[in-house]
Amino acid sequence: MLYLFEAYHLSSWFSSQKKDNTESPPLPLLAIEKEIEQQASCYDSTTGLANRRQFFVDLQAVNSPYRDDSIPFSIGIIDIDGFKRINEIYGHDVGDFILDKIGHRLYLALRHKALVYRIGNDEFGFILPGDKENTILNQEIASILDAISHPISARNNQIVISCSAGCARSYFGTANSTQQIFEHADYALYYAKEQGGQGQIVVFDVNHELKLKELALIERALEKADFDKEFFIQFQPIIDSRNGGIITFESLARWDSPGLGRIAPDKFIQVAEQTGAIIRLTPILFKKALNEAKKWPHSIKLSFNLSAHDISHEKQINLLLDILKQSNIDPERIEFELTETAVMHNFAAAFDNVKKLQAVGASIALDDFGTGYSSLSHLQNFPLNKIKIDRSFVTNLEYNNRNYKIIKSIIILCREIGLDCVAEGVEDKEKVDLLAHLGVYLIQGYYYSSPLSAESAQVYIRNRPRV
Repeated sequence: MLYLFEAYHLSSWFSSQKKDNTESPPLPLLAIEKEIEQQASCYDSTTGLANRRQFFVDLQAVNSPYRDDSIPFSIGIIDIDGFKRINEIYGHDVGDFILDKIGHRLYLALRHKALVYRIGNDEFGFILPGDKENTILNQEIASILDAISHPISARNNQIVISCSAGCARSYFGTANSTQQIFEHADYALYYAKEQGGQGQIVVFDVNHELKLKELALIERALEKADFDKEFFIQFQPIIDSRNGGIITFESLARWDSPGLGRIAPDKFIQVAEQTGAIIRLTPILFKKALNEAKKWPHSIKLSFNLSAHDISHEKQINLLLDILKQSNIDPERIEFELTETAVMHNFAAAFDNVKKLQAVGASIALDDFGTGYSSLSHLQNFPLNKIKIDRSFVTNLEYNNRNYKIIKSIIILCREIGLDCVAEGVEDKEKVDLLAHLGVYLIQGYYYSSPLSAESAQVYIRNRPRV
């Protein structure tokens, strides 16, 4: 653990950046004891770093609108990639040990440059003085991550550590309040985590500011939306390339907002998940999808996507099961899709709820496989029925030997643990043939069909061969 009282308040440290020879009078003993007691309440017991409360106190101090001598600064948020998985595999005592190690490394890397804080479960923050360009900040943060992201020895294991970071500059764009600057850094971190890899760094820029404004508009529209009237479903088929038959239709949420028009699914779903609106939206979409599935031949399954919020809440799963029961559709025709990120959001709760869905006959598919943080050991223990290979591995498959080998490895994995496998994002015959050569016959993508309206899906069914 770090030495608690070796740190000092950022406000006074910032002041020390300016030449000031004025000496403060000595404090009486009681005042010193009181200050020590107050400081102790501002530090994190696991790492010895200043805590979230002190972070915002110091941030407010250096960004006060009443200061005439303010100097520019940047704030950063560093997140340990896949920390929940570490806790689940090795236990919380090892997790605390790793937090302490990372905190100590970060403290040493930034000593005399910036002050460091633990601001969340697996998140650290820092406030860095100076007006630096984004490229310089990116380089400096990269060196920081390099200094802290090394394997850690614990219980005879070498635990591989990587961290992602988001950073924002004071007075960038429209940011002028402490909260706005922090939100910019937080969004930059979110954007870094969404890049699909580990060890990502994002410095907030004008493009992110435009996206934040767009998301704010979507959030306000979502608050006023009539979910039942404005949201609808499209369906994209999954085809067996060996005979051309329809195996499944995946239901895809769509939104026509009266004020904003057609909004891209990845944008409104992101906002719905962040605001919790997804909990209200999912049951409505599920009912709509089931109503259409009733019109199809019983041999065709319905695939429906669940968010991290959905699969983590037993009450939500019970509601979906009630809706399914009322529909009178055979549960064996229903397939629920989860992303790796949704599974790892709360692995234990996801595991229990998936077992509950499977108990009634529904099956589970892991979507976008290869883009999240789950481990093969988790997948072997998680109750799955199917894996969907992410489109990023299918793109340029005929020219990319690395992707070819990755898909081949996934197929071997699926065979060993008894899972079906679907390839997403297939757009031409050459990829269909390559995938068939690898042993992947379940195909989803524009080669067979773009997403279809409910009416067009029925026409598509009539025109496809019956298998």
